[in-house]
This record gives sequence, C-alpha cells and structure tokens, in this order.
Amino acid sequence: MFFNKLKFYVKFFFHSKKKIKFDFNINTWVAEKTILDKKLTVAFRSFREIRRFDQLDKEKDFNDLVFRFLKSKFKFKNFYDIGASNGIYGFLANKLSNCNVIFVEPYTPSIETILKTIFLYRKSERTKFNVVQAGIDSKFSFSKFHFHGNPVPGETMNSFNDTSQYEHFDRSKVTAVSSQWGAGITLDQLVFDCKLPDPSVVKIDVDGFEFEAVKGMKKLLLKKKIEVLLIEINSYDKFNKI
Repeated sequence: MFFNKLKFYVKFFFHSKKKIKFDFNINTWVAEKTILDKKLTVAFRSFREIRRFDQLDKEKDFNDLVFRFLKSKFKFKNFYDIGASNGIYGFLANKLSNCNVIFVEPYTPSIETILKTIFLYRKSERTKFNVVQAGIDSKFSFSKFHFHGNPVPGETMNSFNDTSQYEHFDRSKVTAVSSQWGAGITLDQLVFDCKLPDPSVVKIDVDGFEFEAVKGMKKLLLKKKIEVLLIEINSYDKFNKI
C-alpha cells in the first residue's frame, strides 16, 4: 500500500500537466491539473482526496455520470453539491459554467478541505460559494452524524441519524468509531427559509439517503425550480421508490 501511494505521488508530481505544491497560506498541500481546458486547483489533505481528484476526468476508468453531465457544457446558474465530500464537482462546475455553488456536507474534515480550496480563489470569486455544514434530510432535525471510518479528510463512510437508510454497506451493522451532533436540513428550507439561490442543478450523493433528500425538496419540485437533478442511487428498489 505504501509503495502504491508513493508511486502515485511521484507519477503525479512529475506529470507535465499536473502539479503538487505546499501552500503555506492555508498550511495544506494543493493539487492542480487541467480538466476540459480549465485549470482546476484544489486543496487535499489525504491520499483519498487527491486520488479522487486525479480520477475525475478518467471516464474509461471511472464511470462518472456527474462528470459526463458537466462535460456536456450545459449552462446553468446555481449548482447544489449535496453530499459534497471535498467539493470537486462543485469547483469543476464553477470553472466550467462560472456558476454559484452551494456545498452541503456534514463531515467536518471535508468541510475544512472545501474552505481551504475556496481560499485559493481570488477574493472577488469567493462570493460564488456557499458552504452549509449539515446533513440533507426530509425535515429539519438535530441528530448524530456517525463516522464509521477513520476521521480523515475524504472519508465517505459516514451516516446521519438513521443508519439503516444507507445502502452503501449496511451501516447499521458497522460500528461507528466516533460521532458528532449536528443539523439536518431540507433543500426546501435552504432555498425558501435561508434564501439561498434557486437551484438550477442539484447533485445528490448520500449513499442511500436519497429518498429523504428528495422528500425534502417537494416544494422546489412542484414549483419546477430545478432544471437538472442528478442522483446516485444504489438499488432499483430505491429508484422505484423515488
């Protein structure tokens, strides 16, 4: 494992179209590469985060429907990145469409990575981003976020409130190594109560909690505010239910 990681870093570092450097302003390593003719620079704080960044445009190796949508160059104004992790989809959407991005993510280490990447932008560009540290839900709630993996940036083995809802591994049977109390909020509340921008495109990646997320956007759907809805679904049963 160690040598595979070392090989990856060496290959990335010496690639003619990729860069790795340490940014002392944010005390974090930064990766840079050109994707779809746009230079994208992101903070990374773990091997998982930089590996995911490197995979982003490798469709042959990674069947990524969200990336394929962004590649279509469909123009939109506001992109909601729900289950944002380290935010690479949102940052790429901003580069390609100059859109506003609303990141919704409960996991504190990932939120810090997003904030560090935003700092890399010029001050005038940072207003394009809103960061919401919360779980997405069908109603407002205050409950536990369960962390089933090591507390490192880029970890996605996390769950909010009801662990039995998650289908990417049965998390009700996976012992949480730590937890944190936090808010659950609906997309309707973010738009109609918090006055965040109307969503043009909504991307949802919440590992099985999709039905609760969709229930929390009924008003937006009825008002036909959303132009494109991208949802990662892990089973046909969940697809039919939604």
